[in-house]
Amino acid sequence: MVKKREIQELNRLQEGWKPYYVYCTSSGDLLVIMDSDDEIQSKIMFTEKQTIQFDSEGKPLFSYMARFKLKYVSENRNLDICVADGVARAVVVVNRAGKLRFTYTGYPSTSTGSFDPYGITTDSQSQILAGIAPITVSIS
Repeated sequence: MVKKREIQELNRLQEGWKPYYVYCTSSGDLLVIMDSDDEIQSKIMFTEKQTIQFDSEGKPLFSYMARFKLKYVSENRNLDICVADGVARAVVVVNRAGKLRFTYTGYPSTSTGSFDPYGITTDSQSQILAGIAPITVSIS
């Protein structure tokens, strides 16, 4: 971070990981989506050096980044972290502690193809808005 022309180091990246997307939360923390160099793992890292990577059973919460399939992150008013995971074709929502709240993969009756989120944001009522071509879906 640069403040008054001085560089302040917030966190040092671990070797073997590369950052892809940065989001600033309402409290000023940074969320960074990262993938392993071998493209096997993915995680979210907080400014305060907390990492969200696995669920309570030790399974990965997020897919790794694939070419042209990105992940996007946002935060809602409940301070949940909402991730649009294009590879997994899902929206993954975890709380600040990293506990999985839910995964959304689209309407079961959709016959027009798989859910493919591209971008994500939330509104003032904590509704999740995920862009999918060519429409936007509200996940309440």
